[in-house]
Amino acid sequence: MPIFDEILEGVEHRFCLHHLYNNYKKKFGGGVLIWDLMMAAAKATYYQAWEAKMEELKKINQEAHNWLVKIPTKCW
Repeated sequence: MPIFDEILEGVEHRFCLHHLYNNYKKKFGGGVLIWDLMMAAAKATYYQAWEAKMEELKKINQEAHNWLVKIPTKCW
């Protein structure tokens, strides 16, 4: 986020998954399935597992998937 770069130069910023989910829910709706997929993707320890969960999410809502993919995974 640009504002963090201005104020806290060089400090890494991460998003809480709960807050990401709340923002996601406001835009696209939520539910237990969405939460479970986001949590599983966030907990994935290797790329293929993350990719599999994101593909499941993509099948549910393409636009929502695109929104989430724009957020760098190292931040959530």
